[in-house]
Amino acid sequence: MEGSIDDLEQLVAPAAAELTIAGETFAILPIKVKQLPAFARAAQPLLARLGNGEHLDLALLVSEIERVIEMVVVATGRERAWVDGLDLDQLIVLAEKIVEVNAAFFGQRTLPALNCAIRDLTAYLGALSSNASSSMDTGSARSGSTP
Repeated sequence: MEGSIDDLEQLVAPAAAELTIAGETFAILPIKVKQLPAFARAAQPLLARLGNGEHLDLALLVSEIERVIEMVVVATGRERAWVDGLDLDQLIVLAEKIVEVNAAFFGQRTLPALNCAIRDLTAYLGALSSNASSSMDTGSARSGSTP
């Protein structure tokens, strides 16, 4: 039973990183549901380019700088003015840590949980479909025997 509690604690515990930027130390946490739409809009072009084999380097960050800034604003909850006041190297370190924390979170925790939910839902729908088919077969047999 203790293994189950450990598994649950690992699933629930946030994957976080502590970072000191511009003299402030704060935790970088996985994106929450309420942040997801804005974060996805900001990160999508950058992630698409990375998914197409481009490497995360200065040229890519500069070409997508508005998206990177918006991604950092959403993920940190800081005002745009605060992010605008960062040095470029601070922005890069912060953006990299945000991507790292969220990639680990989505890859190690969210996707497996989603796959499990899909498997359970598929099994449930299969059982419903099977029950519906059995009911239809029973109903048609009855109606066939009625004169």
